[in-house]
Amino acid sequence: MALIVNFIGSLRNFFEKGIIPFNYENEISIKDLINLIININPRIKDIIISSQNNEFHLNSLILINGVEISVLNGLETKLSDKDEITFIPIIHGG
Repeated sequence: MALIVNFIGSLRNFFEKGIIPFNYENEISIKDLINLIININPRIKDIIISSQNNEFHLNSLILINGVEISVLNGLETKLSDKDEITFIPIIHGG
């Protein structure tokens, strides 16, 4: 399964060109993908999520092929081959 993960705004600074291509053999969810991203660059954790009582609370909007995950299955949304995932920070300067 090939995925493209894009980072917008201040999140771009955490990864070269603001893009991470992923090749993954097994089915994964958005929550699994977030954990993989945090393993690559732990500094991004608090910007993407906050964790309270072992529950994820999003600090960024996450889109799959242009659709926000809350209208899908939230963090449990399963990803498919060639999906494009975009992370957009909620807090930004103006």
